[in-house]
Amino acid sequence: MSAATATTRFFGFLARFLSGALRRSVREGAGEQLYFQSQILENVNDALVAIDTGKRITFWGRGAEKLYGIAARDAIGKRYSELYQLRWMSPNGLADYEAALAARGSFRGEFVHLLPSGREIHLEANVTVLRDPKGRDIGRLGVLRDVGDRTRAERESAANEARLRVALGTLDMAVFSQDRDLRYTWVYQPQILPAEDVLGKTDHQMLERLRLPEIKKVIDAKRRVLQTGAPSRTEIRFGEGASARWFDLAIEPIRDPWGTVVGITSASLNVTAGKRAEERLRRSEEELRALAGRLRSIREEEQTRIARDLHDELGQALTALKMQLRSLETRTSDIDPENVHGVLDRVVAASELIDETLATVRRIATELRPGSLDRLGLVPTVRQELRRFELRTGIRCEASLPEHLPELKPEMATALYRIWQEAMTNVQRHSKASRVAVRIGIASGRITLQVEDDGQGFDPVAVSSPRALGLLGMVERAKVLDGHVHFQRGPAGGTVVTASIPIAEVVAPLGRAQERT
Repeated sequence: MSAATATTRFFGFLARFLSGALRRSVREGAGEQLYFQSQILENVNDALVAIDTGKRITFWGRGAEKLYGIAARDAIGKRYSELYQLRWMSPNGLADYEAALAARGSFRGEFVHLLPSGREIHLEANVTVLRDPKGRDIGRLGVLRDVGDRTRAERESAANEARLRVALGTLDMAVFSQDRDLRYTWVYQPQILPAEDVLGKTDHQMLERLRLPEIKKVIDAKRRVLQTGAPSRTEIRFGEGASARWFDLAIEPIRDPWGTVVGITSASLNVTAGKRAEERLRRSEEELRALAGRLRSIREEEQTRIARDLHDELGQALTALKMQLRSLETRTSDIDPENVHGVLDRVVAASELIDETLATVRRIATELRPGSLDRLGLVPTVRQELRRFELRTGIRCEASLPEHLPELKPEMATALYRIWQEAMTNVQRHSKASRVAVRIGIASGRITLQVEDDGQGFDPVAVSSPRALGLLGMVERAKVLDGHVHFQRGPAGGTVVTASIPIAEVVAPLGRAQERT
């Protein structure tokens, strides 16, 4: 063998070796590439399904197995109609699908697969035409994603929005959302400006446009919700006088999936009509209270006049009559001795009747209007009437009264006395008490009257009953003077009535006399 022949054979062997190695390398590289691609396809979460031109399934990925509950070995080779029925979302769905494939080679849209079990799967699909190396159509590849949850959520959202529209349709209520910069991102039924003038704007921009001072209060409330994450509710007023409008504003935080506050949602209810009705009611109550106060004043004046007339005129007439009877007693010596005893008995009986009548007149006059209230003042009158109350009822009375009080206006002294009088009447009639304590004091510019008994207590429902005219009268008397009356159970039972009325002047703490009347 010549050297040339040997060399030729060597290079031939080398070329065959390298060629074989190259082919093996190419095959191995292609195999690795195919393996890599198959791993990607197998681990895609979406359902990958391929069909040939005969509509038989040629590929059924793991996502498809999970979505449909059908193994690949049971799906490949079958027509898709054996596994599910295709239902389009609109009458033109099939035509739109075929037109998109013909024009672009791909389709993106939604449809429904109906399984033999009756289960419906709402799908979002990306379908591509599969072609061989020569460009011939060999089938379709679909990437399918279950959007049932999203579809249900969208339907529920649409239903909720419809419900919201129905619920709010009869209410003057605005609902809106804002981001952390207080920029409006969504508005429903705006109350002050049209939606197009609100969306994208911040509260500061709205403030510059509307120039409403109350918006600053609104901004502060919204900022607190953004900072604290705690819901807030506030009432705001826009405008003055007849053009004023009131809104009840509720603010709730919006949180991201990690709990961070990313914005707020607010609901603003126009409560102007209710506020104006409240204002009218308040004015009406003030007018009625003023009228009731005037009527009480007139009644007090009339009772004072009647008490004075009873004391001065009827009392004097009875006293004069009694004096005449006494004079008649001294002249019985001129009467026939046989009749003197009978006449004398009648004179004595008439004199005793006059004494009883005088006592009755004084009692009625005192009940109408005790003269001591005008002559001596509130404390001496209460002290005097407590003694009479104890003698008349047998209920032990205790008093904690100041030695001196500043001079009270007549209407204030009268109101406190009438409140005390009504409280003592209730003690006598209803409490079944064995002891009653009365306290009067001044502190922090208010005069306080308290009546406490050890009786059976009271029914809280009865206090608010419109038929409890006595209790209502006590409350109204205090209200006329910007005061109040409270009814409560005592620590050990019984009832405590406390009346508190502001006085014009503040005095130093007064000396107090503790006494048993």
